[in-house]
Amino acid sequence: MLSRTLPEDSLYHRVLGEYSPLPQEEFNKAHTRLKEGDEPTKSDLILSNLGLVVKVAKKEFRPKRGFSFEEVVSEGLDGLFSALDNFD
Repeated sequence: MLSRTLPEDSLYHRVLGEYSPLPQEEFNKAHTRLKEGDEPTKSDLILSNLGLVVKVAKKEFRPKRGFSFEEVVSEGLDGLFSALDNFD
């Protein structure tokens, strides 16, 4: 049976507990650093938005479409990376 929850030992589950969304002021600073080419900032923004990706994946996940929940989260992360690459 497929579930809308992540296994307790999954990487996503562990990371979710360590990172939370950035406050607006910190996000603005990170955005400025990202525009200046600071690649580590990109990772910080990805990790701080992982919870949002998982939340949307839980809402949109449909087991009968042939994808696992982890695959849906992974695609969401790909979309987040793409959005950051095109963010200005």
